[in-house]
Amino acid sequence: MNVLDKKYDVAVIGAGPAGLASAYYLARKGFKVLVLERGREVGSKNVYGGRIYAEPFREIYPNLNTAPVHRWVRRERISIIPDYESIVNVEYQGKEAVSFTTYLPEFVKWMGIQAEQAGATILTDVTVDRLYVEDGRVTGAVSGEDVVKADVVVDAEGVNRLVLEASGIVKPLRPELVALGVKEVLKGDSDQINQAFGLAANEGLAWVLIGAPTGYMPGGAFIYTNRDSVSLGVVVVLDRAF
Repeated sequence: MNVLDKKYDVAVIGAGPAGLASAYYLARKGFKVLVLERGREVGSKNVYGGRIYAEPFREIYPNLNTAPVHRWVRRERISIIPDYESIVNVEYQGKEAVSFTTYLPEFVKWMGIQAEQAGATILTDVTVDRLYVEDGRVTGAVSGEDVVKADVVVDAEGVNRLVLEASGIVKPLRPELVALGVKEVLKGDSDQINQAFGLAANEGLAWVLIGAPTGYMPGGAFIYTNRDSVSLGVVVVLDRAF
């Protein structure tokens, strides 16, 4: 029997962090869960700045210590740059880290493994075109000629909410409601990074910069230290970017 022909308790659209956390939690509760992901593999379409706050994941994953963490962020720095000749820094250093750095595709793949071990089914390379509606109620998802039936559908597409738009539930996002981020990852080694940023072994730094780096537009720049690389980028509100 085709996996798509089965009836599920829950169908989750999108195998990103939100979708996989939902699938893992519900599968552990005994629900029959199917995750539909349009990427060729779990994590292949996931991008972000560079760090994850741990507490929401600790509430769901008792084995978070097995996740692919690069560095625990124990140093936070904010730099206000009115021009490139002056800078004001505010820095906090704590013993307890509330966030960590990692590569998101690695972390999402780990989440996918947890969901499958809990009993969820994940199908990749599947594009959901729209929600399936019967008698005014969402009862599944449509992918090409296939209809996946489910008692509950969780939309976890992320910011590109194409399924919800195609289903007439939301309107396309306006530029002033969306921020555009551009990131580059510079490779190095742990000793180089520790020396350059004054870090102890396995200690992470999250550095936010505002002002001149974004041309004084709403947004900011960021630097995150990974195990053997540095993520740096800039984020601006989309309607101010052009």
